[in-house]
Amino acid sequence: MKINPKYTSRHELLKTLQARKDQKWSPDNIDIRDTSLEFDKLTENSGLPETDVIQQIRYLINEKEINEAEFEYSRFYYSISDSGTAAYHDQKYLTKGRKEYLDNIYDVLKNVSTFILLLLAVITFIGNWISNSRKNQEIESIKIELKHLKDSMHSEKEKIIKKK
Repeated sequence: MKINPKYTSRHELLKTLQARKDQKWSPDNIDIRDTSLEFDKLTENSGLPETDVIQQIRYLINEKEINEAEFEYSRFYYSISDSGTAAYHDQKYLTKGRKEYLDNIYDVLKNVSTFILLLLAVITFIGNWISNSRKNQEIESIKIELKHLKDSMHSEKEKIIKKK
């Protein structure tokens, strides 16, 4: 299943930050620098291109799933929030990606089936038109034949009447 890369990137960032938190967190260790990653380390550990990391970090910060903290010399550290942990364990973004993919497939199938039904309607219309055209020709031919029979019967009737 082809999931939009933005969803897999978001999941990968949450996974990377959750792994860091699981590795370093303990009740007596509450220093955010221990459970968070600097931007360069986050990019390196996640294996994602820097542009993807920048885009998805902004989104995840807005969703309050990642926290951003600035320390000495404007160095930014990123850590996963509680809602980010829940999103990671629930596979929120992978699920959204699958749903979007299936919705797209459904839309394509709906459009294709509509086109096929329209095509069948046109073919049926043309077939009925041709069939009716042939039947109309047959009816006209029968009418002409009946007229000839009627005319010939009328002429035979006149001959019989003249003989009497």
